[in-house]
Amino acid sequence: MKRPIAAAAAALLLILLAGCGEKDEPATTGPVVTAETGTTTATGSTTEATTTTTEETPKTPADAVEAFLVSPDAELVCDEIVTPKFLRASYGDRAGCIAARKPATLASSPGLAPANGNVVTAQPQGGIYDGEKLTFTTVPAAGGFAIDSVKSNAPVGP
Repeated sequence: MKRPIAAAAAALLLILLAGCGEKDEPATTGPVVTAETGTTTATGSTTEATTTTTEETPKTPADAVEAFLVSPDAELVCDEIVTPKFLRASYGDRAGCIAARKPATLASSPGLAPANGNVVTAQPQGGIYDGEKLTFTTVPAAGGFAIDSVKSNAPVGP
């Protein structure tokens, strides 16, 4: 009878230690966009649980634009949401894209207008594009859509 209790205690200890990191990181302040997978995992407490989520390639042009504006998943955006042409023109390379996707740069609301084919207009609230009218052109990519270009009404210069 003592072995199952000891094994359960060791498993609980491993779960609690798995949550410890090498350094403290600040809490994410940006919006979190997730797609539910339905998998629930315990987090080391009998009263607390989290849902495991994954994001997918956007299925519509509007999904791609919304993910670009609000998603905190930099890898998804840089690897799937933008085309290589847009990545090079806007960020230089993948590393530049990943570095640019900070929580403070993300919109709290994408402000999407209805799509016109592969063209989507948005006037996001919050983030680096706050209040600007943006026009995104998307292209079919990897079973969904990716952003190929964006035009802004932001004035140039100081």
